[in-house]
Amino acid sequence: MKKIFLLLAAMTLAIGSSASVQVKSQRAIKNHRPLSHNEKIARGNSLNMITTQPEGELKVYKRSGQTLDGYGGYVTPTTQSGECNIVYAPDGVTIYIQDPISGYKTGAWVEGTIDGNTITVPLGQELEYDSYYDAYVVLTFGTTYYYYDNGGKYIEVDDTGYEVASFTIDGNTIRLNGSAGDVYAYGDDAYIATGLAAKWSDVNSWSGDLDMLTVLTEVQTQPDDPDPIDVPTVISETPEGTLLTYHRTGGYIYHKFLETGITEFEDDMNVVFAEDGKVYIQNPITTLTNGNWVAGTYDQETGIISIPTGQCVSWMANYGYGGLLVWGHTWYEQIGWDYDYDEPVYWLYGAYDPDVTEIRYQVEGNTITLLDGQGDVWAPYPEWGNTTGPCLIYTDTKEWANVLQFSTVGVLTDQGPAVPANPTADSWYDCGDEYGASIFSFTLPTTDINGNPINPENLSYSIYLDDDEIFTFDTFYYYYDVESDMTVIPYSIYSNGYDITDDAVYIYGTNYCDWPIFTWRIGIKVYYTVGSITNESDIVYLEVYPNPNPGTAVNEVNAGKTIAGVRYYNVAGQEMAEPQGLTIQVTTFTDGTTSTVKVVK
Repeated sequence: MKKIFLLLAAMTLAIGSSASVQVKSQRAIKNHRPLSHNEKIARGNSLNMITTQPEGELKVYKRSGQTLDGYGGYVTPTTQSGECNIVYAPDGVTIYIQDPISGYKTGAWVEGTIDGNTITVPLGQELEYDSYYDAYVVLTFGTTYYYYDNGGKYIEVDDTGYEVASFTIDGNTIRLNGSAGDVYAYGDDAYIATGLAAKWSDVNSWSGDLDMLTVLTEVQTQPDDPDPIDVPTVISETPEGTLLTYHRTGGYIYHKFLETGITEFEDDMNVVFAEDGKVYIQNPITTLTNGNWVAGTYDQETGIISIPTGQCVSWMANYGYGGLLVWGHTWYEQIGWDYDYDEPVYWLYGAYDPDVTEIRYQVEGNTITLLDGQGDVWAPYPEWGNTTGPCLIYTDTKEWANVLQFSTVGVLTDQGPAVPANPTADSWYDCGDEYGASIFSFTLPTTDINGNPINPENLSYSIYLDDDEIFTFDTFYYYYDVESDMTVIPYSIYSNGYDITDDAVYIYGTNYCDWPIFTWRIGIKVYYTVGSITNESDIVYLEVYPNPNPGTAVNEVNAGKTIAGVRYYNVAGQEMAEPQGLTIQVTTFTDGTTSTVKVVK
């Protein structure tokens, strides 16, 4: 399992220079990659590079151990993963190892010999040819050391005195001899290691990859002529059926180079409901935007969508691997203590759960909700790293692909804006001062009138006084929040407001004797806007003072819209007694207005 070092802002300072140590060879920034193009190997002009599988018995080994990864020109200590192919020649003496370094996969083979239980591999064998530099990356063995140049701190490998690398065979395992290192070491010590490495032959400089403590464990025996890579099926074309678009919100945890975090997200998710009971979801992970689909089934009785795990959602033919949608979890473990800053040092782990065979969603009204996911962006660090939900793993190594989505709520968007439920007018605080600010507190709705979740960013509101007089937020009092006088306050203002917030408004001058702001009641109305269409709630009032004109003014707190009736239609426009499958629901209210939405039952 790959271990990923957590680099938060405070810890970056604690790690100091080790977090920015570069490999000396700047070519590593340009040339290092997880899998190189095989055609580049073929362009090499050396007769020594072995680019095709040699004759003999092929055995596959699972890699374990530790490694220094120079991807992007910066060193990262991590653990080995994936598999290693070894061919045993018919003569019983010669052996061939493909991609001997875990982080430098080019498909090339190196040759060695077996004597008893010892494998000896001569160094200097070519792993890759780069036509741009007309140079080779070759196999070596050495120890890393620090190097300073023009104020920069680099890391290099000293391979002086080494001519061969050796391994010891012990049953079904093969161990690298003479290596040392510990990725769990803290600070600069994490980069001091001895092991199998790669370097540029023309400039005698490290390429940025080194394996130590390598153990290869046999997992299976392949035939002499193995089948080509089995390319999994990827659904790239939009399936037939009814396409609905949902506005998706939720949270996910991620790791990328020198950064780990947890965040909220929102985007759109397309779902196709087919006539045969199948369902398809496009881009099931929020950060995956390649347009591919995964297939599942939809049970109309329970409203459950089931997506089988293990479906391929991306495939890179040039590299021979892709991403599988699975169910997984992440967690942190303490690996040390930073005595300079008196705080723990953590590593982030991620793994998939092979026992979970399906990802489930609940369809209810116009919403789709991920089931069983766990996580909280507001949990304290490092507890927010304990998440469970759909994620991706690589097809070849089955290793976590560094993102996990733990919560999702999708709200249908193609039916137009919802009718928001009424807000509540909660309380009034009177400052008792002519020049002070009183406070009107309220609660904005989180659902529409049918109880379905709504997107708070589409909400806005207005404040009303006495006999439905709309209140103006003028720049004289509200200069922190508005640049011009306003009567409708959008989400962008109240979500980060100073005097105008999502649960209260400060009202100035409420106790002016000659010019009171209002004499009786204060209220609030909310608006829900999608595109150019807006639906609104009723005005909900709070009586603050006795009504000065009880005979002429209406003294009530509006109770909201009342439903007069609901009718259901299928997509062909035929009325149905009850909703079934994809349904068009038309709600009529006592005030004569209607609301039309698409729902899936």
